[in-house]
Amino acid sequence: RSGSGGGPGILFVAAIVIAVLLISVLSSKKKRTSVTPGATRTPQSRLTPIENYRTLDPDFSPEDFKEWLQNLYIKMQDCCTKRDEEPIRPYFADSLYQQFDRQIKALLANRQINHVDRIAVLDVNLRGFFQEGGNDHLVAELKTRITDYTVDENTGNLISGSKTAEKFMTYEWDLSRPTGTVTEQAGAVT
Repeated sequence: RSGSGGGPGILFVAAIVIAVLLISVLSSKKKRTSVTPGATRTPQSRLTPIENYRTLDPDFSPEDFKEWLQNLYIKMQDCCTKRDEEPIRPYFADSLYQQFDRQIKALLANRQINHVDRIAVLDVNLRGFFQEGGNDHLVAELKTRITDYTVDENTGNLISGSKTAEKFMTYEWDLSRPTGTVTEQAGAVT
């Protein structure tokens, strides 16, 4: 429903900032929990309830946006396995894109493939929004599950990770677009 025809997020995601908040790895019968250094959760007190966002963008659909975020997460993981970040370039802030690009180039240089399989988005919670620096920021929390492992490109031998151990992760995504941008009405011709 966006003006670009690419889903509700195209206009919304001028920049996407991803912070891994919490990683829970289940392997065997052990459960480890760790917080990524530097990752901080946006305080709820800073956020306006998502229901209020429709006063700024009457055609914004939280349900469509959640679905779009789920698809973007899956696409991001697929790009990692394919070692091609270009399909997700429009949705990443420059710094995040450059980080992803360095990781992909390292995999290619080392002739390795990072497989991200059994991808599932278990929950998407639109925590709220805030405005800053001429942008609207929607803050979403994604709870996900994957298996994550790296193999040698030539031999297929496992280098790291596990083909069977599931990783459960919670991400906070800060998605932004210029203040005043609105979702076009469904069925609008662009």
